Amino acid sequence: MKTIYYFTLANLKMALRNRASFMWSLFFPLILMVVFGIFTATTSEALRVSVVSPPSASSFVTSHLNLIKDIRDIHVYRSYNLTKDIHRLNNGGVDLVVDIVQRVINKKVQYQMTFYMNQGLQTYPYVEYLVEQIKFAFLKNLNNINNNLISFYVNSGRSPADYNYISYLTPGVIAFSVMNGVLFAVIVILITYKEENILSRIFITPLTKFQFLVSIIINRLILALMQVAILMFVALYIYHVRPVGNLFSLMIVITLGALVFIALAMFLSSVVNKVETAMPLANFITLPMLFLSGLFFPLSSLPFFIRQIAQYFPLTYFIDALRNIYINGASLFAVKYDILAMVTWIAIFFVLNTILLKLE
Repeated sequence: MKTIYYFTLANLKMALRNRASFMWSLFFPLILMVVFGIFTATTSEALRVSVVSPPSASSFVTSHLNLIKDIRDIHVYRSYNLTKDIHRLNNGGVDLVVDIVQRVINKKVQYQMTFYMNQGLQTYPYVEYLVEQIKFAFLKNLNNINNNLISFYVNSGRSPADYNYISYLTPGVIAFSVMNGVLFAVIVILITYKEENILSRIFITPLTKFQFLVSIIINRLILALMQVAILMFVALYIYHVRPVGNLFSLMIVITLGALVFIALAMFLSSVVNKVETAMPLANFITLPMLFLSGLFFPLSSLPFFIRQIAQYFPLTYFIDALRNIYINGASLFAVKYDILAMVTWIAIFFVLNTILLKLE
């Protein structure tokens, strides 16, 4: 244990002395946060509306759906899962959720329409106006309104102070910072050590391969947590984005996310022998994840066939778990599928690494 401690300390000092590498892995995500934090996006041409209804209300929805579609340029989606759609609303996947419930009272069929909106979304003012248009359209076109066959309710969700685009962006930038920091650093360390025969000299000492790898892992986890602390500080004191979820839960997810990309770095280091080859390969893997893992925009805005692939990216699971805890206050149990997926990716990379990695 003492050997691991001293070797970890030595690696940590070397990493901190490499100011260029450390600053780049920190400040690139920081630049992303600052740029997108001051970015004021306008509403998209088409608002995304999800209409949730039970099968029993299908005829009502089908016959009156055009009332919604004809109001303005919007995309309307049919759904049967309100909980899932509320989750999508909180994550920016849709702009408005319309829940239609059918009831039979005194032998009369009545319909209740509840509008779920998220005040933190930049499209909120347009959604608020859209809701008034929808209500007016129904009141104007339904002949049986006077018989109280339809009623409206509005649920406005979060306040603007609690949820905005920088709130959505912050967990993604943190996840990207962790990925970027650990992946490229571990690749450089392992391949450089192999190229310069440093590993051969290290293993002449009492330090074992296991102790060497554990020290590298601990070293990168410490640096990753330092980067996360700085990004969270900036998000809190400049953009007033406060983590809603438990800090211990955040720490667990961040540690798992870091382990995923440490394991990936070890795997790449086992199949590539030169840094010049490993870096383009690592970029080839990480760049699609950067833009397709939900960092800048929800997966639901991607084309269907791309979404089917992107949802299995390790960074997608990492961002989803982190975002749900950070801005939605979810528990570890609530993100158990993301955690299980990250553990699976760690196991896959470590198994491949065990087979292929040859430290000399």
